[in-house]
Amino acid sequence: MSVQNWITRAVEASSTPPKLRDIQRFIDETFHEELAVDTLQNALDDLVKQDKLSCDSEGRYQTVKSTSKEDAVSRLFKS
Repeated sequence: MSVQNWITRAVEASSTPPKLRDIQRFIDETFHEELAVDTLQNALDDLVKQDKLSCDSEGRYQTVKSTSKEDAVSRLFKS
């Protein structure tokens, strides 16, 4: 399983939007992997760029709801 998959699982499993340290703790406790903060931050940044996660001003991460096919088409051809 990749770091991005672990991060996604950590964010989805959290009852409130987690911060980086919360994600790091979840991965350590669940998958028994100790990951460096910079490794996690780089993966989080990549997931945000891919529009799979969003980050608020407090550094809390949430999954981005996927758009339906109809919404995607309407956004694409929106004038």
